[in-house]
Amino acid sequence: MLFEQIDVTPDFAQALLDASENVTQRTLRKRRVELLAHDMSRGQFRLTHQPIAIDKDGQVIDGQHRLAAVIKSGKTVPMMIAYDVDASTFGIIDTGAARSPSDALKIAGMTDVNIKASAARLLLAYDIVKGTRQTLGSASKEFTSTDIQAVFDTPRADLIATGARVGYRVASALGRFGIKTWATVVWVLVAESKVGESTRAEFFERLADGALQQPGSPILALRRYVINDTGLMLAPGQDRPMYFIANTIKTLNDYLAQRERSTSVWKPGREDMPMIEVPDAKYLELAAEERERADRVEADRRYRARKRSKAGAR
Repeated sequence: MLFEQIDVTPDFAQALLDASENVTQRTLRKRRVELLAHDMSRGQFRLTHQPIAIDKDGQVIDGQHRLAAVIKSGKTVPMMIAYDVDASTFGIIDTGAARSPSDALKIAGMTDVNIKASAARLLLAYDIVKGTRQTLGSASKEFTSTDIQAVFDTPRADLIATGARVGYRVASALGRFGIKTWATVVWVLVAESKVGESTRAEFFERLADGALQQPGSPILALRRYVINDTGLMLAPGQDRPMYFIANTIKTLNDYLAQRERSTSVWKPGREDMPMIEVPDAKYLELAAEERERADRVEADRRYRARKRSKAGAR
């Protein structure tokens, strides 16, 4: 068996596949080709030790998806080529488990890799669907493992790490541990917006504990939507990330604008994926003062109620 590294051009890839028409291959998976071509088009495809395998008759027995992707992308890509491969080995090629994005993050020394990898994929998808009626699920399929790993070479890596801790706290407080990744995503989006740090912290604290919220509070409406079995849990499992993220962003917008809401409702297909709407600085300042006054009134009410309770106990 001989090995060689060469630059595989679209013409060379086509010639190899044309010479292999009589080889019984796996059915070409269009989606796999598209993802590989996507990486190649963006310069993200990497040379690895895994070669294109060619038997003694010059026919490809491993690598048809990579070669098809070269043709689709129109890019020239460096690859290893193995010549004179024993054709009888075809049945055991690619029978191992594929490496997932979370596997790659774990190898890089990260913790909470499943949450972080999933959050990165959802953030990339949200960047595409925000302000549109496209679904998060369909957009999520556009990204490869390479795309997801690349997120952790950007400032989003630190935000995801911090957001994962916030997401875990919110999920634990609400008793819905499945939302921790989705809460992480929203925290990152809010951190990247113009919402102030103290306002962001207050929103997620109140989402977790529901404290000091008046009737009509959009945060209380969102908490009921998440906690009650008649809310978020009624959404199809694969769509729950989209429902949670959309409803939480709508709630944040209502909270910032001091709009009341008794129920948390977002209708996919009829409403766009919400984007964070930050009022101007003066309005935020006034809103913060109003919330502070309301908090003082509520604290005073609770203090007086405790005094009356103690007096009655005597």
